[in-house]
Amino acid sequence: MAGRLVSSVAALLVTTGLLFAVFKKEEPAAGVRLPPPRATLLAAASTPLHGLAGAALIPHGDITYDPRPPGEDEAVALHEAAIAAGAMLGSLGVDLCVLITPHGVQSERDLGVYTAASATGFVELDNRTDFITEVPLDFDLSRRLATTLAADEGNDNNVTELRVWCDTEPFPLRWGEVCPLLLARQGGFRPRRVVILSIPARRSKVSSMVPEIRSLGRALRRALANETFAVIVSGDLAHAHLADGPYGYSPTADPFEAAVATWLRNISDTRALLNDAASLVDTALSCGFLGLVLLLGILEEDNLAGANGAGGAQRHHHHLHHHQEATTTTPKTTTQDFAFVNDPPGNVVGPFHPTYYGMAVASWKKKALTTT
Repeated sequence: MAGRLVSSVAALLVTTGLLFAVFKKEEPAAGVRLPPPRATLLAAASTPLHGLAGAALIPHGDITYDPRPPGEDEAVALHEAAIAAGAMLGSLGVDLCVLITPHGVQSERDLGVYTAASATGFVELDNRTDFITEVPLDFDLSRRLATTLAADEGNDNNVTELRVWCDTEPFPLRWGEVCPLLLARQGGFRPRRVVILSIPARRSKVSSMVPEIRSLGRALRRALANETFAVIVSGDLAHAHLADGPYGYSPTADPFEAAVATWLRNISDTRALLNDAASLVDTALSCGFLGLVLLLGILEEDNLAGANGAGGAQRHHHHLHHHQEATTTTPKTTTQDFAFVNDPPGNVVGPFHPTYYGMAVASWKKKALTTT
């Protein structure tokens, strides 16, 4: 890569047992009817399918995972929609899932990539603890992604490989990963390979991170050019709905969620996410927003890959959609025509805020895999 070097630095943190392998650019300076299996749709595509096959936003709030008062009816609707989203993902026949979490093992500065052979964990509820076992992390692919993303030409990507206990034990998971994975499993989605990405912890001004995270999404899709995969975004929406909540009340919470909902229902309306929601997120306080921005970058690059061949291995830095601007500032984006539709049709449930934070469920599938 002309003019740039990639270095890897490893530091063992004895107090936690975590090994961080940092790759950094050096500056030159229950009760849902499931749809029938449709794995054969992959073979029915007119061209070999590579890239993103489907995606879902699944909350990690425990009230969605285990519906109960307050707002039990809304929580049940979210719970059932999350299971239905898992059923849709399971119908795609893909064996690789990329899970994006804002709550897990994190780097302050960088996108984290969980690197281990497997993962296990639990979620603590009011009356019980639920466990997830045998999450099959793809060790080799995770390592390659960390290196490839950091070396992506034309971008200043900082990516950290997160490793635990010298690779001798499973990677530890908590609610940010466990809740969406278990809900997707209830729908029948059990991929044979999983890659988990952790959003950076630095989020004092989330809106300023939009260009960086969007760029990482594009780079991620390029790095997965020869894979067919699904994405789960683990995330909740505004955390500022109640004056007596832990983050207080903000009048931006409702309009922020309205803007996100507009994008969830029509992902071609990228202005709703990149401009309207981004302008409110710093006071609405959403943990899931940057995961959606990362997904948008994947969608954008997937479109470019589709326009240039099924594999999509070519570089597209200077061939962005005509509505897009450079990634150094928040783009004044209007619409793009993505090759994805909501599936199940109309499967955007929420936003609801039965507690101090809001939640929504949405899922999308590539149009080529949609039954006629």
